[in-house]
Amino acid sequence: MGKIGAALNMVMLLQNNGKMKIEEIARELEVSNRQVQEYKSELEQAGIFINSQSGKYGGYSIAPGSRYLSIPVRDMDLSILDRVSDFLTKSNNMYSDEYKNSINRIKSNFKKREYIDEQVKYFYIYPGSSVNKEKEIKLCEQISDAYSMKNKIEIGYKSIKSGESERVLHPYGIYNYEGDTYLIAYCENRKEVRDFKLCRISKLSIMDEKYKIDEDFDIHEYTKNSIGNFKGEEIEIHLIIREPFATIVSEKRWSSKQSIKELSDGSIEFRARMMGYEQIKSWILGMGPSVTVLEPQKLVDDVKEDIKKMMSTYNY
Repeated sequence: MGKIGAALNMVMLLQNNGKMKIEEIARELEVSNRQVQEYKSELEQAGIFINSQSGKYGGYSIAPGSRYLSIPVRDMDLSILDRVSDFLTKSNNMYSDEYKNSINRIKSNFKKREYIDEQVKYFYIYPGSSVNKEKEIKLCEQISDAYSMKNKIEIGYKSIKSGESERVLHPYGIYNYEGDTYLIAYCENRKEVRDFKLCRISKLSIMDEKYKIDEDFDIHEYTKNSIGNFKGEEIEIHLIIREPFATIVSEKRWSSKQSIKELSDGSIEFRARMMGYEQIKSWILGMGPSVTVLEPQKLVDDVKEDIKKMMSTYNY
């Protein structure tokens, strides 16, 4: 993306979000903080003035009286919106129907334009879902209300490991992973931030008691180096991965702290610091005989034990 395009995108971000920190803008535009500051200077020369406020709640915002951009919607933009709508539908997103209705309302404001969509078709493959969308939408609305008022919530939750229990939570955010919706919240019972799958929440009530979000909590740090959406202690793993998985693993960045070394026989030496011990094991076992775990020793032992258990299920 060129400098002009990036500067225009920065204006659109501020028009849509109101106020953003330099770090947030840089992350969205995939540039440095210094480049964001350069865009600010160049925009002001064009008559688009950006307010800069320091402090914890500070950031950049478009100054009152500045000219706002009116950017025309292209046929390609409408095509992209349709693709996003298809993606949300296929990934079982609870808001897919509402999003599709919103897109139709947007399209109704434009004159009918005939065009040939020559772009390649995208397909999204996800397992079907038995989740009650209406129930999840209601839960999301309650969580959003609690978050905006900073009121604690009390839920009934069915954990795979510990069964049904009641929890008092401080909502931090909501995300979707592989078609399922999760709540990130500080759990008073466990004294730590955890993820809660919405379909496992049996009841939810908003409490009168207030809460404060931990100032040190950062969603990007929370999810960094996690394989899937599993968290836990970060461990360093050392693997030898053979084909066909050597190529497949090399095509993706699994951790911000990883290194891949190609070996003479076509295999790779994979080192990384990752979180999500159970999912790391599942990932390794999924590669079958194409992978050998070298470190840590606990992971070596646990993978061996899981293989023994798997073999025992076939002893008729």
